[in-house]
Amino acid sequence: MRRHARLPAIFAIALTALAGFAALRAGGIRSLSPESANVADLERTITDGHASAETWQNYGDALRLAQRPQHAIEAYLRALALQPDRREARLAAAITLAQANAPARTFDPCFAFLNDSLIHDAKLTVDLLERQELAPLRTDPRYEPLLQNARAQAAD
Repeated sequence: MRRHARLPAIFAIALTALAGFAALRAGGIRSLSPESANVADLERTITDGHASAETWQNYGDALRLAQRPQHAIEAYLRALALQPDRREARLAAAITLAQANAPARTFDPCFAFLNDSLIHDAKLTVDLLERQELAPLRTDPRYEPLLQNARAQAAD
């Protein structure tokens, strides 16, 4: 069995750790998550005309965190208009619609959205309707046939 000197290895690890901490201190830790995205920066990007589907989705996430659900829904719908197969935006839009849903309305935008979602991705619609966030919707009798239809289409 060959033995290696430990002192040079310890020195290399310490030097690497110091270099890493120095780099983090100089540049800071920047997160690309929507939680850290500034609404004003995203609005500037959108008004500059450089808005992709990802930008609209990040904007929707930032608006949802800022307790502006109606604006967040509009941002998610813009993301879906640019990229209809974007599952993350569809998921976030459905959850935001369900949480902002007023049961006394005659027109239910959440139901219309989920019904439209059934056309694009039946499996995602099943996943959405079975989520805990959408559990209050399942008490509405209109959603049961939608869920059964989505399960039947997802099985195909």
